[in-house]
Amino acid sequence: MSSSYAAAVAAVGGVLIFVLLFAAACYILYSIGLYTMAKNAGIPNPWLAWIPIATGYILGLLAERSYYTFTGKQMPFSKILLWGYIGVFVGSFIPFISALAGLAGIALMVFQLIALFYLYKDYAPGKEVLYIVLSVIFSSLAQAICLMLSRNTVPVSVTGFGQQVQPSYQGGYQPPYNAQPYGQQPPYNNSNNQNGNNGPEM
Repeated sequence: MSSSYAAAVAAVGGVLIFVLLFAAACYILYSIGLYTMAKNAGIPNPWLAWIPIATGYILGLLAERSYYTFTGKQMPFSKILLWGYIGVFVGSFIPFISALAGLAGIALMVFQLIALFYLYKDYAPGKEVLYIVLSVIFSSLAQAICLMLSRNTVPVSVTGFGQQVQPSYQGGYQPPYNAQPYGQQPPYNNSNNQNGNNGPEM
């Protein structure tokens, strides 16, 4: 093996190691941010934020409350992201379906960006456009950083509209979001808007 060939192999190996470490770092930061938000929100099993595919479910639960707060409508982000990514993962291994799975994966990525937009809108009001643009350009790196920066912020869906500075959780926030834990009651109550509230009491 010539020295030039060995150097080329070493360079390629170094690049691969860097890429793997970079991807792992982004995933860890992303999971920490999402886990912290889920834990503060009282979402059952927040550790799911560490499991691939299941992260979409946790993101979806957080986005659902934000979407309802700002639109007054319900959107099953959690179910669409969870089952969508399961379908794309399984379909990618099936002949003649893998191409369709690839297209579905692109559509699902766009849907995830929509979920992230509403999450940013809830946790970083006024910065959601900047954050989503960065998330599109720099992908997982920007998403991980944005979640980390916002992870301890009390969202608009809790503090209400009109608050200029979003407070941070101090020593925990109990009970989370002044509501029953996720799964013990319907997540949204349309009567909230009729009673003059700005959003669901989640």
